[in-house]
Amino acid sequence: MDRFYLHPLWAYAFRPFFLLAAGYAIAIIPIWLFVLFDGVDPLPWASPGLWHAHEMIYGFMVAALAGFILTALPSWTATAPLCGRGLVLLVGLWLAGRGAMIFAAVLPIELVAVVNLAFLPVLCAIVTRAMMAARMRRHAGFVWAIGGLFLAQVVFFAGGFLPGGFFGDAGWGETGLRSALLLMMVLIVLSTTRIAMVVVNFALEQDGCDPTFRPAPPRRNLANFVVLLYLAVDGTFPGHAVGGWIALAAAAAQLDVLSDFHVGRVLRRPYVLGLYLGHGWIAVGFAGIGISAIWGMGLGTDFLHGLGIGAAGSAILTVMGIAGLRHSGRELRFPVALYGALVLINLSAVLRVGGSYIDFIPYDLMIGGASALWILAFVLYLVVFVPKLLSVRTDGQPG
Repeated sequence: MDRFYLHPLWAYAFRPFFLLAAGYAIAIIPIWLFVLFDGVDPLPWASPGLWHAHEMIYGFMVAALAGFILTALPSWTATAPLCGRGLVLLVGLWLAGRGAMIFAAVLPIELVAVVNLAFLPVLCAIVTRAMMAARMRRHAGFVWAIGGLFLAQVVFFAGGFLPGGFFGDAGWGETGLRSALLLMMVLIVLSTTRIAMVVVNFALEQDGCDPTFRPAPPRRNLANFVVLLYLAVDGTFPGHAVGGWIALAAAAAQLDVLSDFHVGRVLRRPYVLGLYLGHGWIAVGFAGIGISAIWGMGLGTDFLHGLGIGAAGSAILTVMGIAGLRHSGRELRFPVALYGALVLINLSAVLRVGGSYIDFIPYDLMIGGASALWILAFVLYLVVFVPKLLSVRTDGQPG
């Protein structure tokens, strides 16, 4: 049994969690299409669409988050990485949550809720303990955001126990998942800020330029503040025009963040372009949400997919590519297949967000096409990274 824990898969958190994130991004879509088109009801207390949203956020996105933060944590805090038996147990918690949600229709709601709510507090405790040991406050935003994700998940499951809406017409489940998606945008900004400091300057050096990329913290802080302000206002008064104007401000703040990237020709590098596109999709998503709230154009749901597919998909795929290469001892050079995966993710987002407004594209074809592009993108990721993540580092270093 000890040999099992010594396998390279359990040497660092990015290995199992990146594989699980990509694998679940692929596996959950056919299940969702079956639920959508065959009228299956996977949650007795919520709509099928909320089940889908929960699994994309707390399944796919949270797995990628865990892989990133647990891999970055030792560098930030000079503490030992989570590996071996402890990592196996944490992965087991995530897997238990996924199994409970897939069979939620036949399991007691209490069991489904407890199993799913177990993962984030444990992750938060691991991160908090390491930061406290290092007496570090610089990255405390991750702790607060993870705590917020947990509270949003509590609100989601409250829909199974408590009747009526929550802060207006939105149900408990919808309120919780909208909040979770917005908090995930905050986490994307926090994560890409730290990664961009490394990869943009690396790209500048590769181009023979001085590494002059210094992202302005006030821009990131403002962008996240406006997102959190929108979360508070929209949670209290869903769909109100005031929230719409704040959403437009959030879009403008993200465009301001993008101006940091306009140094040299670094956007030719896919590992920089992917981070850039992630911020761009956050701007597009909030712009659509804001216009919908102000002028009542019914764009809100479609542009939430812009955040989930375009922003989260682009950012997560890029981060998993960067960390997967660097932490396996390999050169930061995206293979052609990974470049193609990034293109496919963005085509999927364009089709899902824009397809609803093109009359000659049937709804079924739009959903099926966007899903196929999404699946193919993560298949390409796994083709490239399964051998890398299951083998020892090429430079002989631990991890």
